[in-house]
Amino acid sequence: MLEAVGRLPKLCREAFVLHHIEQESYETIAEQMQNSPHQVRALCHKAITRLRKLMVIAQMRSEDREAPRAES
Repeated sequence: MLEAVGRLPKLCREAFVLHHIEQESYETIAEQMQNSPHQVRALCHKAITRLRKLMVIAQMRSEDREAPRAES
């Protein structure tokens, strides 16, 4: 999960970490980022959407590695 968060675009990652990990309000984050609270919510939504996609990809890769190989 941390690897996926690290792969997010900088602004999305910053908004996501401040809101979902450090529990900052959208208003506080907006002031820090010099954006509106609405823009911060949009960045967090975008981050979550990307994280879901990255996690699905990671799970698919993991399942491919665990699948037994067919012998020739």
